[in-house]
Amino acid sequence: MLRSQDAWHLTPYLGLFHETGEALYYHGFLSYRMPTKAEEFFVPSSDFGTPNILMADGSVGYWLIRNPNARYITGLTSTLELHYSTTTEPHDPPSGHWGQTDHLDLTVGMTAILRNQSTVSVGFSFPLRNNTNRTLDSIQGPTDRLSDWTLMTQVNVYQW
Repeated sequence: MLRSQDAWHLTPYLGLFHETGEALYYHGFLSYRMPTKAEEFFVPSSDFGTPNILMADGSVGYWLIRNPNARYITGLTSTLELHYSTTTEPHDPPSGHWGQTDHLDLTVGMTAILRNQSTVSVGFSFPLRNNTNRTLDSIQGPTDRLSDWTLMTQVNVYQW
């Protein structure tokens, strides 16, 4: 399989962030990813493009530590996130779209703010369901699970 990748993906979104008091907060977004032109996959006897994807996310978080004057750990927050992604076109080879997805994942994580100069985040994500009613997909098989679980880490360093 060959892949031609010269498309930009535009992702307009609506986002929300709200703090309730000093510790509890929530945020979320709704977005729609669409390629500017067809990204082509060349499979013997067929050409498929990248589908548009609708994404929705809702999270709630809680500040466990929030002290900008602390010596080392100036902040520590925990987050619980629900994330949904789905393609908006059917998985039908004659339609010219590659694959169909319908994911619902739950993520739990923590972020530490170190001396107001960097962040270290760790998250654990897992799918909430198996979708065994999907049509045959040569990469995924009959499920919308990409994995059994995912462990994510991220480090940011700020240069002021």
